[in-house]
Amino acid sequence: MFKYFVSIKDNNQTLTPVAKLGEKDLKIQIALKGRTSIMFYLCALTEENKKVALHEIGNMLITDKMQKKNPSSIILETKGFNQARLLVTNRKEEKIFKAILNFAPIIKKIEKESLKTPKLKSDDYRKSAKDKIPEKDKALASTKPEKNKIRTKDNPSKKDNLPETDLNEGKTVLKVRHPLSVKLISIITIIVGFALGSIILLVNYFVSADVQVSAEENNFNSNTRAASDVQNRMETAISATRFFLKVQEREGTASDEKKIRDFFEGNSEIAAVIIPGTVQIENKTFFLAHEIEDQMISTMISSEQEAIQSVAEDGVTILNVSPYFNKTPLIAILSSAQTITQKPESLIILYSTNKISEAFGTNAINASFMVNEKGIILAHAQEELVLCAKDMSNLEIVQKVSEGSVKSRQLLFSDENGIKYFGAYTKLALGDCAIITMIAEDTIFESIRATTRRNIYLSLAVLAIAILIIWFFSRSISSPVKKLAKAAKLVQDGQYDIHLKYRHKDEIGLLTSSFVQMGKGLAERERLKDTFGRFTNKAIAEQAMRGELALGGETKNVTVFFSDIRNFTAMSEKLHPEEVVKFLNDYMTRMVDCVNKTGGTVDKFIGDAIMAVWGAPISGSSPKEDAMNAVRAALMMRSSLNEYNALRVSRGEKPIRIGCGINSGSVVAGQIGSDQRMEYTCIGDTVNLASRTEALNKPFATDILITANTYELIKDYITAEKMLPVTVKGKEKPIDMYAVVNIPDATDIPGAGALGPASMHQLRQRWGIKDPDLTGINTDDEEKKFNIKAN
Repeated sequence: MFKYFVSIKDNNQTLTPVAKLGEKDLKIQIALKGRTSIMFYLCALTEENKKVALHEIGNMLITDKMQKKNPSSIILETKGFNQARLLVTNRKEEKIFKAILNFAPIIKKIEKESLKTPKLKSDDYRKSAKDKIPEKDKALASTKPEKNKIRTKDNPSKKDNLPETDLNEGKTVLKVRHPLSVKLISIITIIVGFALGSIILLVNYFVSADVQVSAEENNFNSNTRAASDVQNRMETAISATRFFLKVQEREGTASDEKKIRDFFEGNSEIAAVIIPGTVQIENKTFFLAHEIEDQMISTMISSEQEAIQSVAEDGVTILNVSPYFNKTPLIAILSSAQTITQKPESLIILYSTNKISEAFGTNAINASFMVNEKGIILAHAQEELVLCAKDMSNLEIVQKVSEGSVKSRQLLFSDENGIKYFGAYTKLALGDCAIITMIAEDTIFESIRATTRRNIYLSLAVLAIAILIIWFFSRSISSPVKKLAKAAKLVQDGQYDIHLKYRHKDEIGLLTSSFVQMGKGLAERERLKDTFGRFTNKAIAEQAMRGELALGGETKNVTVFFSDIRNFTAMSEKLHPEEVVKFLNDYMTRMVDCVNKTGGTVDKFIGDAIMAVWGAPISGSSPKEDAMNAVRAALMMRSSLNEYNALRVSRGEKPIRIGCGINSGSVVAGQIGSDQRMEYTCIGDTVNLASRTEALNKPFATDILITANTYELIKDYITAEKMLPVTVKGKEKPIDMYAVVNIPDATDIPGAGALGPASMHQLRQRWGIKDPDLTGINTDDEEKKFNIKAN
């Protein structure tokens, strides 16, 4: 079995091994720097360690896009094996490409066919590996890679067809920046979220309003009930005390212990009844239970003397006297005793607020308390506030009580900590006291917030279910769309024979069917263009496909090129017709490659001669650039011819020489012929002069001659030697001719540039010929290719 490997042939036109071929796909890594084209060959190593090129794999042009844009994916033009992808990257300012190629089909074919014959011997290698490389099917059309290479199964004229692509098999991997599923999920999320959110907000708003109204009403009712209860208790205590004192005064039995005991048993909240200096009746049971001593009463009276005297004649005042009585919650109801003693004296009733405070604390939601006109707490569910006689005058609602004359009111206020409350107050008819009932706003709306949280959780669950449903639904849309996108990428890369199936009869199914039909139409169009392009220029073929070609022409400034093989007629007489065709195909392929790489257009083949044009049918950027590209193509032909001659010498054949003539000027370019048969070409004096210039290479012993018209355009960029002037038929003045020696700044042309020749003398020495004697040359004579002998 052969040992396979892959070689490349680049600008240097030499086969260079780049990688061994194993069982797996081949991975190649090649620097692009300094290369304009690369050709791949599958080679083998014989038993005698001779390298034999078995098959041309493919070729690739190194374009500006590959050099500059990174990373980019390029399709390698391949022959007889699976499609290859190239990935161009930038590694430390050096352009690199990696190719992953599958050579399995071509290897099987070679082993099946070639290895049936006797093994290759060293004598076979004598014919040279390159001689076994098949001719190219066509020349590359331009310096830019052709993206629309036809790759269809139905094209019998192409040998580099790719296999059909069935997009219905396997997984379709395609990265999308904004997937359809994400868009659908986003839209549904927005719609559902907005709808559910709006519902939750509206429900929360209206329910909160209802709850607030209900809470305020309940708070106000609680406050009214509490105020009524306290009012009754205090009025009852005052009335009972006055009645008891009047009875005692009338009957004169103030010392009757039984009546006193009976009075306090019926009014257990009353701790003592005092008329300073006259009466002091104590509830001994209460005093003993709370460890109250008589001196505490004296201390209280002396401390509150001002308030006690102020009510001696009229009015009622209520004081919190708890601090005087051993931290016992007591209030002092101060009123006038004049109706009892007929004297302006004060009546003091020590009243326990335990039952009032207990009544305030029975409602766990509302908090009620009682304050006097100074804002001092008289009764509260929290006993410690009563015992310390807490001052609540800084509370907003307490201030509203003292400032306003409204008997009852409710309002929303905040305490010193910023907590909001709904408050209601009712003023009592006794002592400017008020009952205040509060409920925190958070307490009212806590149930609403809990309900809102539950609704949010439910909405999120519904939204999650909707997203799952939409995700599965979107896959039924995105999967075929991704397949269509992948198929579109294949069409963009030139592979039109695709198989797409979609079972559902909806819009996507219609689009899929139309896409397949479009691919077939494009394949047919590419077949026609490719076939037509083999007989004419690609740009002309595309214009013909668009119906833009018609009889007639236009004037353009171009550079015209002619080349011819020296002594071809004599050489062809010694060869069979098949050998002549093979020789010309091999030679033309190499020369046309040079034209295409520099952006030129092959106008026609005239036997062994080639006519090419730069600047038509597609105009270049400038006449100077067209002229320079023509000279570059000629120098590339010189290099390619040197390689070809080395190959011919290795086969025992004689080397050949060519002459190139270049002229720049105005021509008429267009379709020449009839309505039934036309040809795109250039005509005019510029073309005739270029042809005559090519013929002068033989007497001047040169290979590339340019006219003064071309020389004046590019003289700053080339090295050239002036030849004898030539008088052309139809011209009155002689025309200067220049022999092109080198392009000093060239870096991509083998044999040229800094290491290239500096003069025609050096160049002729390389060819092994002597400098001609130009003194005896008649440049006005035409080249004669015949010799008539008389009998």
